[in-house]
Amino acid sequence: MPRFVPKPRPDVFRITKTNHNILQGAVGPDVRSSDEQLGKIKSWIVDNAERFWLKEGGPLKSPSEGGADVIIVDDPQMPELIPIAKKEDPDRTVIFRSHIEVRDDLVQVSFSLLIMPCTSSC
Repeated sequence: MPRFVPKPRPDVFRITKTNHNILQGAVGPDVRSSDEQLGKIKSWIVDNAERFWLKEGGPLKSPSEGGADVIIVDDPQMPELIPIAKKEDPDRTVIFRSHIEVRDDLVQVSFSLLIMPCTSSC
């Protein structure tokens, strides 16, 4: 099964690393990502999708256009790929799996984590 990795962008790397630390409880409770930072992540995701994965035969295109039959998003920073994949083929299976360990005690507390929201219909 092929894997598609986003092209890195230095200004986004630090933000995604901080988000990982938030999810893992490795930073203080006052550490949050700003709307501006989350916007940079979304822009980076959309840029990667448009430049690499939505081209003819790209993995996010519908299977009838050479895209993948199933999309697996294996990163908590990439949820914006879900609505993009669903827009291309609403019936395609999309699986989200977080490859990082998230502290379950933080998950149990409402609003204890700031995860980049899926801004479109997921």
